[in-house]
Amino acid sequence: MTAFFAQLLSGDVQLPTMPRVIRELLQALRDESASVSQVAAQVALDPVLTSRVLQMANSAHYASERPLASVRDAVAVMGLRALEGVLLLHGSVGAFGNIKGVDLPAFWRRAVVTGTCARQWARRWGAPEDQAQSAGLLQGMGHIILCHCLPEQAHRAFGAMSSQMALCSSQEMAQRELDAFGVAHPEVSAWWAAEIGLPDSAVEAIEHSLQAPDMKAPALTRALMAACLMNTLLERGVTADQAMVEVEQLFAGETQEAPDLSD
Repeated sequence: MTAFFAQLLSGDVQLPTMPRVIRELLQALRDESASVSQVAAQVALDPVLTSRVLQMANSAHYASERPLASVRDAVAVMGLRALEGVLLLHGSVGAFGNIKGVDLPAFWRRAVVTGTCARQWARRWGAPEDQAQSAGLLQGMGHIILCHCLPEQAHRAFGAMSSQMALCSSQEMAQRELDAFGVAHPEVSAWWAAEIGLPDSAVEAIEHSLQAPDMKAPALTRALMAACLMNTLLERGVTADQAMVEVEQLFAGETQEAPDLSD
């Protein structure tokens, strides 16, 4: 057990809870009688959440010929099950507030792209798409938790960086976290995902998301591995089509090892 998890178990580290509005929305989503209009009306009461839902709905996976401008249209296009992942991420980030040294806009961009890519790879490999999206959205949450709980170590590791999300690949960030905290964000993200009720398969996918590409891994885990690799390639300016090809080659074993994605 790492020192960080020992502190959690001992109570030396206290984590906040989800905001009330998110808990109420999640409860509404799990009500079989809930309608798109009812849920959209609740989402619209929170301007920041509204912007997050619209951002996700207008991402590459859902994008239509015209940008979605209304919350109701966004929720209708995404579906209630897919909306759950956005609520979980928004509620998680909201619970911790602004974390010094964390570039939240960059964090959200990476989360949306990872969630979108995970959904696409899940469809390709026959994994549950909504679970893949939720796992992708929450894959980086452990970084925020670590920076919140261990601010001095976070400042030493990341304080000199103007935007660690923009400058680090997920793989490089994980190595920096291991050096600073003794644990990396996928393990902490997986723990958080379990705490807020994601299925065991999604928790496992998050925990193993940065391991080497492995076609023998469960389909959901593979989808998240592929999403993280693809996200890094996209951030480095590789086109989406070329990134798909490169990731497929990695899983097919057509390269000897995963490329060095650190800066």
